[in-house]
Amino acid sequence: MDTLNNNYKKVGGSLGFKPLIVAGLLASASITSQAGTAVNGDDWLHVSGNQILDMNNNPVWLTGANWFGFNTSERVFHGLWSVNMETTLDSIASRGINILRVPISTELIKEWQNGIFQPISINVSANPNLNGATSLEVFDAFLAHSKQIGMKVLLDVHSAEADNSGHFAPLWYKGSITPEDFYSTWEWITQRYVNDDTIIAFDLENEPHGQPWGAQEFAKWDNSTDDNNWKYACETASNRILDINPNMLIMCEGIESFPKDGVTWTSNDEDDYYNNWWGGNLRAVKTLPIDLGSRQNQFMYSPHDYGPLVYQQDWFYPGFDKDTLYNDVWKDNWMFIHEEGISPLLIGEWGGFMDGGDNEKWMVAIRDLIIENRLHHTFWCINPNSGDTGGLLNNDWTTWDEEKYSLFKPSLWADNAGKFVSLDHEVALGSDATGVSLNEYLAALNPSVTITAPQDGNYVLLNTPVTVNYAVNKASGVNVYVANSLVGQGSASGTVAITSPSSQGMFTVRLVGIDSSGVELPFSDQITLNAVDEIPILPEIAIVTPAAGASVNTGSAVPVTVTLTGASGFSAELDGVQTSFTGTTGSVTAPAQAGNYPLLVTALDANQMPLSATDSVTLDVKVPSSDVVTCTVGTADTWPTGFVINTITLTNTGTSTINGWSATLNFANSISGVNVWNANFTTDAQSVTATNVAHNAVINPGQSVTFGLQGAYSGSFSLPSCTVN
Repeated sequence: MDTLNNNYKKVGGSLGFKPLIVAGLLASASITSQAGTAVNGDDWLHVSGNQILDMNNNPVWLTGANWFGFNTSERVFHGLWSVNMETTLDSIASRGINILRVPISTELIKEWQNGIFQPISINVSANPNLNGATSLEVFDAFLAHSKQIGMKVLLDVHSAEADNSGHFAPLWYKGSITPEDFYSTWEWITQRYVNDDTIIAFDLENEPHGQPWGAQEFAKWDNSTDDNNWKYACETASNRILDINPNMLIMCEGIESFPKDGVTWTSNDEDDYYNNWWGGNLRAVKTLPIDLGSRQNQFMYSPHDYGPLVYQQDWFYPGFDKDTLYNDVWKDNWMFIHEEGISPLLIGEWGGFMDGGDNEKWMVAIRDLIIENRLHHTFWCINPNSGDTGGLLNNDWTTWDEEKYSLFKPSLWADNAGKFVSLDHEVALGSDATGVSLNEYLAALNPSVTITAPQDGNYVLLNTPVTVNYAVNKASGVNVYVANSLVGQGSASGTVAITSPSSQGMFTVRLVGIDSSGVELPFSDQITLNAVDEIPILPEIAIVTPAAGASVNTGSAVPVTVTLTGASGFSAELDGVQTSFTGTTGSVTAPAQAGNYPLLVTALDANQMPLSATDSVTLDVKVPSSDVVTCTVGTADTWPTGFVINTITLTNTGTSTINGWSATLNFANSISGVNVWNANFTTDAQSVTATNVAHNAVINPGQSVTFGLQGAYSGSFSLPSCTVN
């Protein structure tokens, strides 16, 4: 845990705001030419069904990215040790990012609340207008410049403590940061910016997580008032925020684990829980949705999703694709929320390294899901020093990774001319050359009606209510037809209820645009649904043994046991070898080479034909090995009190593949404020221990991996020694 030292300044007044510094910063900021001047209060958002709407009920699309740093011990954006903040923001906006998700810590907001300002490290040669500024003044200057370039802000409490690894803590409170601090700091920052619609949304807590079967602390989701109940914390914080600013758009993420049917939170059996990425498990919404009563139209959900280079999850088996990801992960964990019109979704974090392989395949798949369903999203991330994903910027913090940006760009909101669309009604995004204001975009739209949920071909029960979500452009509402019969009208807000037919079979739902007098306009949309007396039960399969992560010897027999529903047998595939079995048991042979291998099982019918049900686990296949690893420390860039070592190289000089590594750097003098990329890390006064992340765990014979770090030092600086553990 980072503790506050005595080397801080306390500025008079609870806000600690020095107008002269910020005014000077604004005067020196480089502003590109854009249409219009921002008007406070015209850009607040709300939700209807699975749509986010502006104050005039026009659908909008939040397409952005993350820039972290305010959540860390540095307490300001990372990269300001090198580049100019305004120039970087101009570049971000001109690339089409209409909302920037900004991680921050509860500890930093609490410091601001109490007028306490820790020292910050900024390159004042690159940022002369920030010389002497506090972290709060840097934040205010960032907001002011964002307003001028038409870019909105999603503020995300990323951790309780101001810590580079704070997001590893499972809950929204830790140590001296209490649950009440979590609520009161949100209230304070809401009040401070209540009249500034540059910040248009709050993500209340990043990735609540924890495993109920093994962790002392974990986030749960139920109807209790327990401190670790994320549903209760989300509802409490939301209501306290909306008491101050009823226009704020609020979102909550999921958790990690949720009990299966009939299981309570007291179970210590991992198999009793559905598990997903931290913050990515929103299964509870089916039965225990967030309830804000009359304020529900200011609330939405925000899952996270990552690829195999962050962690080799079971669903990244050989041959996975967008369809398998949808069925295995996305649909039941969060996509149902969009499809059933419960709420919009914002994928708060997605992104990763361009590996030319499975990680890139996952990125294309989720990007296409985002585009096809117009899911809101913020890519992770701008920063090149994100260890397990890399960034949109290269290591110089100035140039862009054009290959990654080319993958990302199609998911950004743009008009037919290719200009990026701002969420500000008056100010073009970036500049007139790169973007348009929201009003400019809306004025150029063709009239249309688009049904967004349910999906074409969905099953519905006979004679039951069905909610239809839609978006309209240049219409006052819709006429609603079921099986070609007019059954009612819907407003421009985007949601209407119908009743399914009383007889089985396919039927159509058609929405026709109408004007303010109720006269039908020449545009419509329709879907076909299937009315049934019972929703078909789909086949299911689940692996009982071996457990995920089980260690097996090379070449050994691996018994496999599964549970089946609506199936007669299963096939098992390991390292490209597939074997079929009748019943629920079988055996496969482990590969001859060590490594992590997915075991994929597929349900089979009575004719041994595959069904649409799969499951998988990853096995740790081991053999004895003799390994030799060397560590080489590259040159350092230094300045008074700070340093960057861009390259530290580990080389496998042995004859066996290494899977997992650790190295310790020992410094001659004390260090602090350390940040490491391409590795996980721990620190003490004079050393840093780095361990592999998912994408660089394996070092083949004769090959190398690299990582880097930056930090502050006391006394004189010399390169550290490096010891491989």
